[in-house]
Amino acid sequence: MVSVDHDLEKYKVDGYIPSKTISPKSPESLADLLRIASENRWNVIPFGFGNMMNIGSIPNGYDIALDLNQIPKYIQHNSEDLTVTCSSNTSFGELNLKLQEKQQWLPFDSPLINDQSVGGLLACNLPGSLNACFGYIRDYVIGMKTATPFGQITKSGGTVVKNVTGFDLTRLHIGALGTLGIITEASFKIIPLPERQIYLRIDNENTNALIDLSSLLNSILQSFGVAELLIDSLGVASIYMTCIGTEKVVNEKLLEIKTILFDHEIDLTLNEIAEKEWLNIQDFGWVNEDDFVLGRINCLPTDTIKILQQINRIVADNKKERIDTLTNSKRGVIKYKINPDNIEDTIQITENIRDKVKKHSGYTVIENSGTFDKNKLNIWGDIPESFPLMRKLKSEFDPVNILNSGRFIGGI
Repeated sequence: MVSVDHDLEKYKVDGYIPSKTISPKSPESLADLLRIASENRWNVIPFGFGNMMNIGSIPNGYDIALDLNQIPKYIQHNSEDLTVTCSSNTSFGELNLKLQEKQQWLPFDSPLINDQSVGGLLACNLPGSLNACFGYIRDYVIGMKTATPFGQITKSGGTVVKNVTGFDLTRLHIGALGTLGIITEASFKIIPLPERQIYLRIDNENTNALIDLSSLLNSILQSFGVAELLIDSLGVASIYMTCIGTEKVVNEKLLEIKTILFDHEIDLTLNEIAEKEWLNIQDFGWVNEDDFVLGRINCLPTDTIKILQQINRIVADNKKERIDTLTNSKRGVIKYKINPDNIEDTIQITENIRDKVKKHSGYTVIENSGTFDKNKLNIWGDIPESFPLMRKLKSEFDPVNILNSGRFIGGI
């Protein structure tokens, strides 16, 4: 069974409004809708909570928005086995609250984490700071169900930790933006909740000193925490940190950090902050309603500071554009947010940054562009060498190309 929503404006994607919106009432009816859409060559875009729809290129077409929120939601938590299975339209915030009742959790903190659906979280696969300590989302997924354009519900993996033999098909759907199938269920292995997690901030006007200090703090924190360096468009810098572990470990790391700051040549103040402020940093580039371009650089951790310094020089050479950066030298990730005054200048800066990163064998993608015209931006960058394989997989999983058509790398 399905229902039809006639309020089409709220399903807009990159300026495109669907011809109709359909809300399936079960995974089976979702799969049947995909089969009908494939037979009729209707372009469909899955729609969960809708707060990550800016990711990706402009769609090739948009006939139907598939609203997944009327499919029954459930969470099946097996605390003894350290596993959990849930519907893809479950809120991640709700899921983690359920796990915390048994002192367990999933250590993810990607942008807007508590306001994402589990399916959206997996399909977008945006990184978070805690990846540096606990690994990536894909490392925790042990099973998945997906609806396909063939009208089927396919299952890969399972609900126990050691159950995968051969190629793990779940990983194909993680970060694929729903272009290979629509996730309807996911199973995760989970871990015990740490005894303590603290959040810290250091502010200082000496940007160069904080750049060096952020790398040092990441080496001190090791696998028990991470430091993020925020430099705003005015050149004001702050270091945000989290430290996680037993009471003993957290206290030891805190003492090490305080000792480093006490011995530093400039006056540095350490402030403990609330979790909300830390999560606001994770939301960098996702809560601004103005025109902006949010890019993400992935590179070797050893090259992170070199690339950041090159970006700072680009900023210094261009007085017109305002740029904020968020850098994690432990993960090898730099996010930059451009508040454009001039479209052509913004395009030039993004290409300049991409050229610099390429020389260090890294890559750059545009995560979010607000209301900026995507036709003028290279969202995904250069086509990777693996693209022929990606295109072949797309043709096998979605031969008529109806799922989020055009929104992934190379127009897949």
